[in-house]
Amino acid sequence: MKRITGLMLAIVLLLGMTQVARAQNQRDFASQFMRLYAQDDASLKCQTVSPLMMERIMYLEAVENNENIKAVMGQLKSIQILTSVGAENSEDNYQKAIALAETNNRRYQLYKARERGAIYLRRRKNVIVELVFVNKSTDTFHMVNLTGNMTEDFIDELAKI
Repeated sequence: MKRITGLMLAIVLLLGMTQVARAQNQRDFASQFMRLYAQDDASLKCQTVSPLMMERIMYLEAVENNENIKAVMGQLKSIQILTSVGAENSEDNYQKAIALAETNNRRYQLYKARERGAIYLRRRKNVIVELVFVNKSTDTFHMVNLTGNMTEDFIDELAKI
């Protein structure tokens, strides 16, 4: 009986470790987009603000003296900004981003859509862990990918900045 219990415990632990490893290997939206489409578009660029840089930004005087900015920045872990220039690239990348979000609709829910842009959220329980904003203009595609532990009030605070 002890052997069976020990074996069952070992199997449960192994399965749990597998799930943790899979969760850590999941890509955020911008990283997945770059992996899929960067080789097709030489104009597609990605800038990343890392967690370390986010921490340093929190100590800037402009952030420390502004409660709205401080409230927003404190909930973020990283920011990725993708851009692509050219009328054809803009439309193509915008359509690819929308299609990627729709393909992963269990993971990313549409929060708001307009003619030239959309916001998608990824949640874990009541916490927003990722916010993806895609936008196109006549000749430029933009994607801003925010990761962190954001509350519902985050979007309201972001709009105040």
